[in-house]
Amino acid sequence: MRSPKPSLGRLFSALVLPLCLGVLSMSLAPAASRADAPSDSLSEVLHSAAEEILKVVKDQAVSVGQITPTGLPDANGGPAIVELLKQELEQLRPGSVRRAGAFEIKGDFNLAPHPDPSEAGLGQKVVRLLFRIVDTATGEENNLRLTRFLRDNTTIARVLGVSGPLPLDPAKDQHEQKRERNKAIQDNLQNPKTFIDQKNPSRISSTSDSLFQVEILAGPLGDGKARPTEPRAARIEEGLGFVDVKRGEVYEVRIYNRSREEVAVRLFIDSLDMFHFSDDRDPKDPTRPKFAYLILPPGTNESPSVQEIAGWHKSIKGKENFLAFLVTEYGKGAASSQGIPASGPIGVIQVQFSRCHPDLPGGRKRSAGNETGKGPPREVGQTEVAREVEPPIDVVSVRYTR
Repeated sequence: MRSPKPSLGRLFSALVLPLCLGVLSMSLAPAASRADAPSDSLSEVLHSAAEEILKVVKDQAVSVGQITPTGLPDANGGPAIVELLKQELEQLRPGSVRRAGAFEIKGDFNLAPHPDPSEAGLGQKVVRLLFRIVDTATGEENNLRLTRFLRDNTTIARVLGVSGPLPLDPAKDQHEQKRERNKAIQDNLQNPKTFIDQKNPSRISSTSDSLFQVEILAGPLGDGKARPTEPRAARIEEGLGFVDVKRGEVYEVRIYNRSREEVAVRLFIDSLDMFHFSDDRDPKDPTRPKFAYLILPPGTNESPSVQEIAGWHKSIKGKENFLAFLVTEYGKGAASSQGIPASGPIGVIQVQFSRCHPDLPGGRKRSAGNETGKGPPREVGQTEVAREVEPPIDVVSVRYTR
């Protein structure tokens, strides 16, 4: 019998991807709503910042420089913040973002006390984003510095690239759950949780008893069609999981589910969602991808369900609906001429695992407690389903040197 559902769950429409043998399936769910306070998602916070930026520059053209971490040497969320900020600026005023504008937006982010003193007193922390507006002709900064906060735990874990389990106790109320999860993220940041399976040294989990594992398969680009990838052995450095993937190589992400329940998976490359470049867009907001989740079927400890994520999602239809992960600039490759600069010498592959449940008849819900660019196209079959997705209960982050 399942425990009562945490109040943070959301209902998603999903896609099913058949496995190679046609026995199990994997699903994708759209980002129509998000767990852990969807009103405070990264995109919405950056939308607010973009509105203020355009007011300050009086709708003149801007360029967006690097957004770098402060006091977070292992975080690499800057590329996603840069790309999403550009997207929000363009949505508000098409043509406002240029390679060289009258103003350049720069910034940084850090882990800071919660802006609400009562929450800060309880040890709660948020990601603070600080944006600076620089006149490119004079080099002078505008006196107004824009500050925004990321308060929801799922987004904080994403931007910081943490690895470790996150508590989700259905017996506790929503506020108590959020506070415990926030403290767990802080602990995972200070004391990263990483375990390598000694029998399978390429498989990484957050802890030795975790039911979820991540494996990176990599190899040379080859002729652009073949996939000469094989599992890469992992190692732990200062608590963080690492694999070696060289510039110019392609890689895939293989995920193992040893639990007896379906799990929803989100995959981020340096905080960029694997669906960021997808042609399938949200009908209500075409600036955002339609899908966000992969759904893995149940497995067991002895016989886990296994699925490889072939690359960046391109489309639900067609023979070239995935583009291989290629260690190069974001956005460069088979279907794009625009490169997105990354920051730092370390890339971060993060997988978030959440419980999920099928929608029941009548609308009832189940009860339940170097940088990566686009490589050669892949064909993966997909079918749409519906799933209710809870906040993540486990996060595995794998780093690679470029």
